[in-house]
Amino acid sequence: KKTRGHQAFDRLLKEVIGSDEWKESAQEARDRADLPAHMAGAYVQAIGHAGGYTVCWTSIAKEGDRGLLKYHLVFASRHMKAFAVMNDILAIQHERVERDRALIPRDVPQLLPLTAAEYDAERAQTLVRDLAASLAADESVRGRECSIEQLRLSAFPKRFGQYKLMQYAPAVTLLVDQGRATVVGEEKRRSNQLQLAVRVRI
Repeated sequence: KKTRGHQAFDRLLKEVIGSDEWKESAQEARDRADLPAHMAGAYVQAIGHAGGYTVCWTSIAKEGDRGLLKYHLVFASRHMKAFAVMNDILAIQHERVERDRALIPRDVPQLLPLTAAEYDAERAQTLVRDLAASLAADESVRGRECSIEQLRLSAFPKRFGQYKLMQYAPAVTLLVDQGRATVVGEEKRRSNQLQLAVRVRI
């Protein structure tokens, strides 16, 4: 039997989310220890439907990207420029955590200790490779012809806060150079990197 506290919380959830539909698969989500993500997803859908917003969300853990889940960050706007700004803020913060973690002094010295500049250069290349692999494996963009600008606008919400927008052109350039994507039409490069207006097919 639910206590008054539980009943009040149920009413609050219904008021915030706008319906009880989240309850249908809540037990299944609880069984797989995924209830917080299930609730966040329901809230994201409610915001999108009720206000006509585009919504992105990401999870925040105790140590930024590791450890116990602290909360889900939900961001909603009707303007894509707002997402571009917030996406890059989150990506920069994420990389700051990774950088601090990698460069922290250790009791056991590394065989080849990295300077801050060496770390930044190596990490930038790693992120571009990771993003390229993610795009190549993404069925929602595979086979579609579009500009790199259009590609990143459709692809970054699923990778919200993971990669800066400026990393998409180098990632697509890498795929083209590896033969895993093709340029459609004129191939325009600057400093050996494809420009955003170039049309590609992954």
